[in-house]
Amino acid sequence: MGTASTLSQICFSTPNLSIQSRSDPFCAPNYPTGMTDYNFSTRAGFQLAMKNALTTSSPEETKTYAEATVTPSFHHVFNGERLEYDAWFQSLENWRGKITNYDPKVEEFLRDGDQLAARMTGVVQLGGVETFFESFCFAKVDKESGKLMSLTERAVWGEMGKNEVHAMA
Repeated sequence: MGTASTLSQICFSTPNLSIQSRSDPFCAPNYPTGMTDYNFSTRAGFQLAMKNALTTSSPEETKTYAEATVTPSFHHVFNGERLEYDAWFQSLENWRGKITNYDPKVEEFLRDGDQLAARMTGVVQLGGVETFFESFCFAKVDKESGKLMSLTERAVWGEMGKNEVHAMA
């Protein structure tokens, strides 16, 4: 069994560190979740937040989602481009208008104190075209509210059966 295969089977937790994989989603310490409905302390909670990021469409739902998941000073760095809160929010609304189906799978998840790292894969449908993606996320979580303070993401994607694309949002 190679390193990647071994790593995907790991589930290790201590009071300050949690490493989870899709193969065992139930091994996680109980970190406080703060005031948010989304629990960024677990793989399942992070996956729910990521799925809901792009699956609802009304401006009211976008606002409610943003208020539940990020701090007012939140910023998102996506493939090297930094978006402050207002630009991120506009981008979120834009993506929600384009996507007709989105099913992210959090393959790996690591939470250590206020830091989070995850790897996601999945398929998103854009204008009727199925597009695969792989995304690596690194976040800082506000200890009091449980919301994301920042998210740095590197993603690749492309049409199913074709080469991947490294691009900006």
